[in-house]
Amino acid sequence: MNPITPRSNRVEVRNPVLGLPAFRRILDLPAPEREALSALLDDLSKDALEKAETSWRKKKGPMAAYWKATSVYSQHCARAIRKSGRSAIVSSANIEKPTTPVPYSSIPSSEAMNENQDNSARAA
Repeated sequence: MNPITPRSNRVEVRNPVLGLPAFRRILDLPAPEREALSALLDDLSKDALEKAETSWRKKKGPMAAYWKATSVYSQHCARAIRKSGRSAIVSSANIEKPTTPVPYSSIPSSEAMNENQDNSARAA
């Protein structure tokens, strides 16, 4: 069984940077500038990963998460720039539109959720 669903096979889901409008502008840069930017982002990714590992060893979880996210996103950007053939560009028509957001007022409060849990526990 293939654990990758059709949605996660889409290029803009696997690398969300490809769907950003600014990414298309980066593709218009000359090749040497794109290569330099990609190298910079690779260095940033490596440095951020080292900082994430150091933070994790020092039991500083929030900072480790921050640096890990920085590493992942800078690597996404570097790969997108490096592999940026014109065929890899994601058109806005191919990007899944977000669903309509749920109004905040329709989300139950934590008190209401706790009350529902208490009532179901009493019924059992």
